[in-house]
Amino acid sequence: MLDNPQTMLQTLQELSTGPFSNYHTVHRQPYLNPSWILRPGLINFQTVQAGEYLNAKDTPELTAPCNGRLLFPKYPRRDEKGHVIETLPKELYRIIQEA
Repeated sequence: MLDNPQTMLQTLQELSTGPFSNYHTVHRQPYLNPSWILRPGLINFQTVQAGEYLNAKDTPELTAPCNGRLLFPKYPRRDEKGHVIETLPKELYRIIQEA
């Protein structure tokens, strides 16, 4: 067990595949349309390009407004007709960039 925060940080840095980076949010996509569905498989820190389609096939268009990395993509539960069956989150996703 690592009790020393400095030792823990050092261990994390040694195990990481690259240097740590600082990021800041450059876009928050409000969940304005319950018909929006993100395409399957989007994950945290995935690189996206401005204009890239983020919507699932046969759903309303949703494109990335800028380059960056995706953060917190949301996939609310839906019924068999595709209607959301839980409270919609405030945001559908965020885009972050290195500071």
